[in-house]
Amino acid sequence: DMLCITTDGYIDQNGGDKYLPFGRSRLISIIENNWHRPMAEQKEALLAQLSSYQGQSDRNDDITVVGLRI
Repeated sequence: DMLCITTDGYIDQNGGDKYLPFGRSRLISIIENNWHRPMAEQKEALLAQLSSYQGQSDRNDDITVVGLRI
């Protein structure tokens, strides 16, 4: 089992073609697609997806994501 806790900073980051927030559904999709991988790889997937989405946009909030494998 795995537990993931995050602040709203990750889902509130703006970017994409329309400069909209990243969104909860995108975050859930990343977690669902990577839960079986080692934690370090999950971290890299989260960082890569957010960076790709943000593009050149400035970060507008702090981001905290805590993953715990039980």
